[in-house]
Amino acid sequence: MGMQMVRGTEEIAQHLLACIFEAIPAARGAVLLFDHGRDDPAFACARDRDGTPQAVPADSAIVAQVRREGIAVLSSPECVLAAPIRSQDAILGMIYLEAKGPRAAFDDAHLQLAAAIGGILGAPFENARRMEWLESENRRLQEAVDIEHDMVGGGPRMREIFQFVAKAVRPRVPQS
Repeated sequence: MGMQMVRGTEEIAQHLLACIFEAIPAARGAVLLFDHGRDDPAFACARDRDGTPQAVPADSAIVAQVRREGIAVLSSPECVLAAPIRSQDAILGMIYLEAKGPRAAFDDAHLQLAAAIGGILGAPFENARRMEWLESENRRLQEAVDIEHDMVGGGPRMREIFQFVAKAVRPRVPQS
């Protein structure tokens, strides 16, 4: 499945981790996305190499360093690799990977690949989160219109207005 077929934040993260496991010898990995000014991730998708959902206890010092400095970090003693996910000049989150065993260590090529992936996928993550917010806002507005519709009345002229408003608030998602 190509990235053009992937739409939501969860789908992008799952697809990203599957691709990373093909190229980087990580045992576990996570995609962490943060809201501006928040320390805890607003979104986390973590799994092991086999696709089993896993909690990945991210090293808080490494997470803080990647967020603060905006650089990819390779920590040999912990066998951890972390790379920022950026869109334009903002750090949206990070790719966080752990290796297990002495032969599964990360090297500089893995670090550079993860950093490149984080740079490329920032825009799709930002767009997916924006689309999810817009869909949520659309549902909220639709519910408000439905509530008002129940309170205002059901005359033919009002039904015509409600139909017009409903067309205006429907999501316009381009088909690929």
